[in-house]
Amino acid sequence: VLPGVVDLMLGLQEGQRGDWRQCLIELRPHPAGIPIHLISAGRNDGSYAQRAANVRWKELRSSGALAEYVRELREQWTSQYDYVLVDGRS
Repeated sequence: VLPGVVDLMLGLQEGQRGDWRQCLIELRPHPAGIPIHLISAGRNDGSYAQRAANVRWKELRSSGALAEYVRELREQWTSQYDYVLVDGRS
């Protein structure tokens, strides 16, 4: 079961920047086409809801850690992909 956004945020809370590449799920909507890479919300292993509830979003935002991490991710993603879509629902 692959980690996802919640797992990356929990790591960030602990001062660790997780490797988003470890979260990639490869989808091939057309067998001969280019794959689509997806990062899920998080591991769907029965503890997702508790892990999601443990993310201290206000603390991450107020410390500036979240903004800095998102800037780093944006730079890495735009250097590797032509298109990046982000679903911001929570």
